[in-house]
Amino acid sequence: AQAAGIADKIVDDDGLQTVITAMKTHELVPDVSGWACGVLMSLSTTANTTNVIKVAQSGAVVEILKAMRAHPASLLTQEHGVGCCECLLSLLGELIRATAGEREDEDDGTIQDTLNRVVADILQHDGVAAFAAAMRAHSSVPEVQRHACGVWNELLGGLTEDVFDTDDADGDEAAARKEQQLQAKRIAESATKEGGTELGAAAGPSRAPPSPAEVRTLPATVGATTRQVSELHKIASGTHPW
Repeated sequence: AQAAGIADKIVDDDGLQTVITAMKTHELVPDVSGWACGVLMSLSTTANTTNVIKVAQSGAVVEILKAMRAHPASLLTQEHGVGCCECLLSLLGELIRATAGEREDEDDGTIQDTLNRVVADILQHDGVAAFAAAMRAHSSVPEVQRHACGVWNELLGGLTEDVFDTDDADGDEAAARKEQQLQAKRIAESATKEGGTELGAAAGPSRAPPSPAEVRTLPATVGATTRQVSELHKIASGTHPW
């Protein structure tokens, strides 16, 4: 209960936007990306549906995928990044299946629309390739494998026609939802079948580590930002030694 209350406070006090801003400002710093993804993952595991929707609608998935591509060797970034995406897909999918397709207004959007956005962000920003690359780069880390398999499970098993409900839509909207569902299954099926070399090619070249010159140009506050985001992750996940 205490952890849930802390997560609510982080979201209510603009902590979510602070984390995303830190990721954008210090995108060359793997520790900032890793701990920021950890905060987003912790906020996405809360029982508060409003918080989960806010994380999904904040653009967090896009920033997570950017960080995963920029820091393929960072275990923190890969584990927390794919973990957050798994949590969002799983929790939103469960909510929709539990309500049997009933639409529900919440925070300027519906749960259905929010799930659609998460899937679209994953597909449009090469998320399938990023998750597969994480599995390959960290093949000995059970948490990375488990989270990635959870994503495949949701894309292949959970995102069915009842999740992309078209009963209350017609015309172009219904066609768009149907195509999105089919696209999700096609891409995920292709990724899981091809694997290995093909997935590496799909992921594209990894971003090179920052050069000494680039590091020297990083803001002097990067160390403080890393510590702040790390502490925020401990607070959000309930592991802070109060």
